[in-house]
Amino acid sequence: MSGKLMVTCLCALSVLYASAQPSPQIIAQSQSFEEPENGASRLLLMQNGHTLFFHFTPGRGIDVTVYGPDHRQRVVTHANVASWKNRRMRFSELRGIYEINGQAVVFLENQINWQPRLYRFIFDSNNGALLSEKLIASLPGTALFTRTPAVHDNEHSPEFMVRKDPSSDYYAVAMNDLRTRKTGQQLRIRHYSPQHELLSDAPFDLTGSPYKYIDFADMYVQGDTSVLVAAFAYNRNVFQNGDSRLVIGTLPRGGQTFQTSLLEHTARLQIRDVAMKYHPQSGMLYLLTSVRERLLKSSEEFIMRRSFYEDYALLMNIIDPRNLSVKQHYYVAHPQLNRYAKEHLQYRHPYRGVIQDFHLNADGTTQLLFEELEVSEEPYSTTTHTDSTGVVHTTTSANKRYSSRLGEIGIATLDTSGKEINGYAIAKDQQAEANIDIFHIHHRNQSGWTFRDNGDWMNLSGFGSYDFFHANGKDYILYNDVAANTTDTREDYRTKKQVSWFSRTNTVCAVYENGQITKTYLYGAPEARTARFSQLEMITRSKDGKSFATMMIEKTGKKKEARVVWVSL
Repeated sequence: MSGKLMVTCLCALSVLYASAQPSPQIIAQSQSFEEPENGASRLLLMQNGHTLFFHFTPGRGIDVTVYGPDHRQRVVTHANVASWKNRRMRFSELRGIYEINGQAVVFLENQINWQPRLYRFIFDSNNGALLSEKLIASLPGTALFTRTPAVHDNEHSPEFMVRKDPSSDYYAVAMNDLRTRKTGQQLRIRHYSPQHELLSDAPFDLTGSPYKYIDFADMYVQGDTSVLVAAFAYNRNVFQNGDSRLVIGTLPRGGQTFQTSLLEHTARLQIRDVAMKYHPQSGMLYLLTSVRERLLKSSEEFIMRRSFYEDYALLMNIIDPRNLSVKQHYYVAHPQLNRYAKEHLQYRHPYRGVIQDFHLNADGTTQLLFEELEVSEEPYSTTTHTDSTGVVHTTTSANKRYSSRLGEIGIATLDTSGKEINGYAIAKDQQAEANIDIFHIHHRNQSGWTFRDNGDWMNLSGFGSYDFFHANGKDYILYNDVAANTTDTREDYRTKKQVSWFSRTNTVCAVYENGQITKTYLYGAPEARTARFSQLEMITRSKDGKSFATMMIEKTGKKKEARVVWVSL
């Protein structure tokens, strides 16, 4: 069967299957191409109708494929990186990929001469050409001692972070220097216009306060008006859990100093993870945080478990950004989600999934996205891998090897007061050779990637977990699963087969509407010896959230082909 005929048949199958089910509609699929197994890939939907496919290779720079509004391939361009040798791409970290001022802008962090640096790459949205490559931020080189974030216990405090306003093209860069103890040099924020003009540049400090240390947590950009920042403020002592607070601040356009406010109700809480979102209808800022259990009073607040010895509570903080006052704060409880898990998934204990993201609806309700997570580690590992050319690679690592079980999905809906009004769960069982953390989906949708090379080929976490859409009054949940788990109508989580090889899965779309869950296949019903699955970390959404694009991989026997797929909800 020719590639063109295969695509046509697959499109027809998807549409016919979706016509009888409440499934998303496949708009179009690209011509097939070889799956980019090494490096990292991302997609970006542009306002001019183009779609850009970026492949960050381990040693050849950046390849960009441009698809036109008709979803046909227009051009493929290649760009070498001037700021470092191409083979150093594997040491890079993605800090953001956005459309800004009609162009595709990629932010990459790398260490050059032991110095952390942040680079901005600007690509033409019509032909994919690299228009600009510029160093926009740097930090001093490695110090003998670094300031570790012992109080908030977050080992993943970034050195750079980029956030863009979802409603405009203004963006901000955070510089988080863990190498210094000097006040005024630990955290710095820069605010940029859509034309990449610097609007504000100021340190985030707490002059006159009793706190010596500040670490970045998250931030939100309010157009050309201001940048809102959440940070950890603390002191260290011999017990490693000294006095600490969560602090929020706002930097007005053109300002040289932050207006700050300490959240007193977070005193001495060991807050580990923070995610910040803005609700335009109410004008409120939502700050969702995980809290370690040992500093709380009531065990009823421990609703999340990351591993056998890591229990967490979930604290929501609602802030008025105009005066930084706390309008409301509460610990999240989800009794309805617990009840659903017991009645449908046959749980014998409360649901203990960790928070992965949250969604703010226009009516003021909040949807919390949970996932059962169990992380284990080994001190070292030896692995072998046979690449597409038949060459066997053996890798022995002295670093820790992590494995994460990505289990049952839980969705809880809260009203404006924070009370749960609905909850449901979906059974799944996936295994990823990676250290998956709290807010994994939240960070995956904004920055970060799974960069695969010969030393990290087993990390397939980009195909794991799930993604969530709320559109047309329905919830859409996408995840990769084996056919046996979907055809088996039992909801008991013990009956689900574990997925460790995603090349044997198909992408499932679970639609929740009026209390009912309907499962369908995004790419049509499975066929014998054929699997069609998605690289979920590559999902790129339209501005209205009602359509998206991703990369689908079709595997028949030993043959694998990839396609870009455009989907409408």
